[in-house]
Amino acid sequence: MTLAALEIAGYRSVRRIRFPLRQLTVLVGGNGVGKTNLYRSLELLQSVAKGTVAHELAREGGLASVFWAGGKNLTEDGSFDPMYRTDGYRAGEGNVLALEAAFSGF
Repeated sequence: MTLAALEIAGYRSVRRIRFPLRQLTVLVGGNGVGKTNLYRSLELLQSVAKGTVAHELAREGGLASVFWAGGKNLTEDGSFDPMYRTDGYRAGEGNVLALEAAFSGF
């Protein structure tokens, strides 16, 4: 199974972004634009799959550290929406599986 696309909303400095992922995805941008937060979001999703999300959240500084850290005008909750592709034996045989992980303020 391959991660084909990812949508992130309200995570750290990322307001909302959806982008496709390939075997090699290169993130390019200036300092402070959110490249590391995209990488951290993938690490957090990996920890959910591995069952170590509590440890990963503690390592990041607690649940409050994953919430929107930009301006105060974002009102929606945060979410991760990964889309996986199962590779078939022939072109066009793969299936798409979409999952969503959301977090909300208390």
